[in-house]
Amino acid sequence: MERITLQLGLLVVLIFILVSYIYSLYKSKKLKFNLFFLILIISIFYMLFDGITVLFVNDVIKVSRLTNIIFHALFLLSISSVYKKVAEF
Repeated sequence: MERITLQLGLLVVLIFILVSYIYSLYKSKKLKFNLFFLILIISIFYMLFDGITVLFVNDVIKVSRLTNIIFHALFLLSISSVYKKVAEF
């Protein structure tokens, strides 16, 4: 658990920013989600994914090598696809 404290701390900060942003949109009656909202959602997803990959890398004995490779490949492929989508936006 001490290996993913950075990811958990950043995840808490990102969720706080997300809740504050949604609350401010709700109070101003402008429920329009823009690129900032998209980046917040994606960054929360990647913090979760980063925590999972950190656990997999550090617990090589418990996690099979194939599972580790699959999760890292999915992580890298999703970064590439999100980068292309944001560049189109």
